[in-house]
Amino acid sequence: MASKWSMDRWQWTIILIGLAAGLFLMGSFFKVQEEKNPPPPEASDAQAVQGESVKEWTMKDYEEFYENSLREILEQIVGVGQVTVMVNLDSTEEKVYQTNLQTGKQVTEEKDTQGGTRTVEDTTQNSQVVTVTGGGGEQPIVVKTVKPKIRGVVVVANGVENMQVKAWIFDVIERSLDVPPHRISIAPRKKGN
Repeated sequence: MASKWSMDRWQWTIILIGLAAGLFLMGSFFKVQEEKNPPPPEASDAQAVQGESVKEWTMKDYEEFYENSLREILEQIVGVGQVTVMVNLDSTEEKVYQTNLQTGKQVTEEKDTQGGTRTVEDTTQNSQVVTVTGGGGEQPIVVKTVKPKIRGVVVVANGVENMQVKAWIFDVIERSLDVPPHRISIAPRKKGN
């Protein structure tokens, strides 16, 4: 009987070790799966709310960004040589903040002794920006950020003497930056530059 008990205990020990090893392997497998699918990065506005520093773009930053992007695209057009681009903006980006809007309406009806009535309506509105307390204090909640509006674009390039090339450049600027044609100027570059 004693040998049977030691044999059963030995089998149970092996089974328990096998189960522990299986659970250990499954746990490491699921951990690897989680690392392969990381959570999506937080939006820049959410980072700002959490107190992390987010670089604010200046007008100059936006202008340089648009100029470099547009120059890279225009240089890819057939017949266009060296390109210089200048972009002029109306303002920097505009942030729209979440607000709590409270409205109230009070109607007062007055009657005088001669039978006349007068109705007075008083409407009040109170708007307050919603804030969240983060690591750096209270931060407003940004609903959306509107890109700055482009006032005008100037392009100086080799090859724009050809009217088809010039038309392509107009088309690219109009469609990519939503700038009307009367705010676009395209001029040929000097020979030798």
